[in-house]
Amino acid sequence: MVMRGKSAWRKNNRREIKKTIERYLAIFAIIALGTGFFAGLKVTQKAMVETFDRYANEHKMYDFQLISTLGLSKEDLEYFANKEGIIAEGIITQEFIADIYMDNDLVLKAHSISDEINTLSLQSGRMPETGSEVVVDARYFPEDSLGSKIRIASSNDEDIQEAFTYDEYTVVGRADSVNYLNYDRGTTKLAGGSVYAFIYMPGEGFTRDFYTEILIEVDNDYQVYSDGYESMVLDKEKVLEEAMEVRASLRYDEIVEEASKEIIEAEEEYNEAYEDYLAEKADVEKELDDAWIELSEANQEIIDAENDLREAEEEITKGENEYQEGLEDYEKALREFEEEKTDVLDDLENKQRELNGNKILVVSAMKQIEESGVLDQYKQVQESITSLGESLHQIDDPTSEEYFYIYSQLEIAKGAMEQIEASGVLQQYSGLENSLAEIEAGQVELDAGIEMANSQFADAEAQLKDAKIELDNAKKEIENGKQEIEDGWQAIEEGRIEYEDGLKEYEDGKKEADESFAEAEEELADARKKLDEAWEEVHDIPEAKTFVLNRNHNMGYATFENDSAIVDGIAKVLPLFFYLVAVLI
Repeated sequence: MVMRGKSAWRKNNRREIKKTIERYLAIFAIIALGTGFFAGLKVTQKAMVETFDRYANEHKMYDFQLISTLGLSKEDLEYFANKEGIIAEGIITQEFIADIYMDNDLVLKAHSISDEINTLSLQSGRMPETGSEVVVDARYFPEDSLGSKIRIASSNDEDIQEAFTYDEYTVVGRADSVNYLNYDRGTTKLAGGSVYAFIYMPGEGFTRDFYTEILIEVDNDYQVYSDGYESMVLDKEKVLEEAMEVRASLRYDEIVEEASKEIIEAEEEYNEAYEDYLAEKADVEKELDDAWIELSEANQEIIDAENDLREAEEEITKGENEYQEGLEDYEKALREFEEEKTDVLDDLENKQRELNGNKILVVSAMKQIEESGVLDQYKQVQESITSLGESLHQIDDPTSEEYFYIYSQLEIAKGAMEQIEASGVLQQYSGLENSLAEIEAGQVELDAGIEMANSQFADAEAQLKDAKIELDNAKKEIENGKQEIEDGWQAIEEGRIEYEDGLKEYEDGKKEADESFAEAEEELADARKKLDEAWEEVHDIPEAKTFVLNRNHNMGYATFENDSAIVDGIAKVLPLFFYLVAVLI
């Protein structure tokens, strides 16, 4: 009975299958497909992890990322690099707003290229050879971006702009980075709140003298996401955290010391600058004071010169008045002299005419008497009388005829003499002779008077000439004085212009000096304020906060693990899904 029952069941199943062959073929296909899909999902996670493990090892993905809010020094890098089983490399990162050919105001994150950790996977172009060249994110920068420029936007803060050596960088290559495993490039405090893409450049492209991060690669053979790897990470993480605390303290002391040293040097420079300012100010003020004294003296000299010229003008006016008076006196004296000379000469000429007339009359009368022969007769008579008297005295006999003859002749001669004398001719001639003598004496006196008059005229003329010369000299002196005064006023005007120019130059110089002093004082005050603020900043420098980040803090790394886990989860759920399908069928 049992055998028959089983046989009937089988026959029934075969008939059912034959009748619904399409249905069973569909179930078979679904089962085959599900089995294959299930098998693929089961191995996918392992394949993904192994592939990523090879990629991470090939490009030496970091195991730890060491970060300090105060940055990391070369000494910090040497400290970790000298640890056994560790490779350490310092890098610099900086987010910035970029102007690129595709768009402006995109936020990029710049990394310094590392040699041993987080190596790049070049997709096109070449690696940078100078500090002004970069490779860019191959996912977001197309092939035609090669050769383009990336500029540091002016909208960046000064600190960000000063972090870069150059204002623009040339794109020479496109690459993928093991640091970025998915599409996400991180968040930022800059415009937009998200990083658009990454770029990598040599360390020379940055101006930083410290590292923003130290990447650590630990020597191990563990596969990514494995328990052994996670255990190693936990062990090393604690050691690195303790070391970072120590290094952070040293870094803090170093920064405070360096900052204090810089401020002290700055204060020394400030003190020197302040002393130089005081010395320069004193020199300038002395120069200005000396210039003001010179200007004051020049102004006083101008005032004194003006007073002297006014006095000189008064003297000139007084001199002109005196000259005019002297000229009038001279002209009056000259007229009086000419009149007196004319009168005297006329009088002398009249006297001379009178003398000449009288002399002519006397000489004429004397000549008439002389021509009458009376004088000769009288002289002959006198000579005869004298001769007869001598002859008579020589005769001893007064009775002699000779005596008598001579005596008679003598009496005749005496009678003739008496007759001539009685005629009055001799008295008239003698009177004429006296008159002529008087005339000649008058002529001598007149000549002496003429000579005296001429001498007096000459003296007077000389005095008048001297007076005229003095007047002419005075006039010339007045004219010269006027010219000198005119020249003086011209010189004063020129001096006044020069003084005004000097005063303006002084005022401009003083204004410029005051402005320079004010500016210098403001700059010194600002410098003093900055020094005080710098000291406050040094005192306010916070203790460094340190962060030891493992791969799990990398968004791409964590996301990849989650994605592979999701695939494994789907593989676990898939059999139930196909079972339900089969039941429904």
